[in-house]
Amino acid sequence: HKDDLPNYFLNISNFIENFIYGLSLGVIFTVLAQNIKTEYFTQGNESQTLLIVLIFSSVQISIGEEIVFRGFILGNLRKANINVWNAIFVQAILFTLLHVTRYFGDWISIGFVFISALVAGYITLKQNSLMPAMIMHVCVNLSFVLFMHS
Repeated sequence: HKDDLPNYFLNISNFIENFIYGLSLGVIFTVLAQNIKTEYFTQGNESQTLLIVLIFSSVQISIGEEIVFRGFILGNLRKANINVWNAIFVQAILFTLLHVTRYFGDWISIGFVFISALVAGYITLKQNSLMPAMIMHVCVNLSFVLFMHS
């Protein structure tokens, strides 16, 4: 049934509220991220143009990861009647594992990824929309790209 599936993409009735949630979380996590210094972000590939990096990293990857982790994985965990907090925790662990190779040995960054995944999972379920998590994710990735090229 269509009614049994999470309606994360079709919920536009609260567009402004979802946008504000996502932007607010993005700003908060961006400010927190400014204090995280990793070798990954200080070794930028200067041969790439800033525009390509911004579009690819900040938008495409962020939106794609939100669709997979908060849309598909979290949505299916909830559809399988997994407890809300367990579903949020599982998707956050999986999201963090995806990022461990990038931040291996940098436990502060790994912790940051895990906490942001918990927040993204929570806000996705609370708002019944992927938009806040997508906006938050784009803001965070955009800030890292800008720090990498500054």
